[in-house]
Order: sequence, then C-alpha cells, then structure tokens
Amino acid sequence: MTSRFIYLIYFCSVFGFSQNQFTLSGSIYESEGQETLIGANIIFPKVNTGATTNEYGFYSITLPEGTYDVKVSYLGYSSISKTIILNKNLRMTKQFFFIKI
Repeated sequence: MTSRFIYLIYFCSVFGFSQNQFTLSGSIYESEGQETLIGANIIFPKVNTGATTNEYGFYSITLPEGTYDVKVSYLGYSSISKTIILNKNLRMTKQFFFIKI
C-alpha cells in the first residue's frame, strides 16, 4: 500500500509540473558587413536567464512556453529589444542584425 502511494505522488508531481519547452536559436549579425558577432548577449529579464553567441555567432536557449521580452546587446553596437512568443514551434529560429554606434 505504501509503495502505491509513493508511485501516485511521483506520477502526479511529474505530470503536474511538466511544461512545454521551446528552443529559440539563431545567429547575431552585424548589419553592414553581415559578419557574425562572437560573444553577443541574449538576455531574458522575465526569467533572469540568457545566452551568449559562440565563435560562429550562433546561440540557443530553451525556455518554457510564454511571451518574453528579449534584449540583445554587443559592445560598440546599439542594443535590440524584441518581444518573442514561444508557443507552437518546437524549434524557432530568430536572427538579429546590429547597427554600429
């Protein structure tokens, strides 16, 4: 009886707290020369998390379903702020283009 109770609690917690997860990925580019930017920051203030582009200018982050304000910044370039909705796509690609200050 006790083991059945433990299994019931386990399955309720697993299914009750699971959320749809979506991956947002893409590349960060300079608008003039179309060069990728290494080390650009992609920040999601709502969930207090973010990502940084790799040596190819690529980023990838997985977040729960929802609407997010995203701020993309890179030293010497103007910041970009956008609102992104993660809801239907398992994988969404978003590319940002920076204008030098």
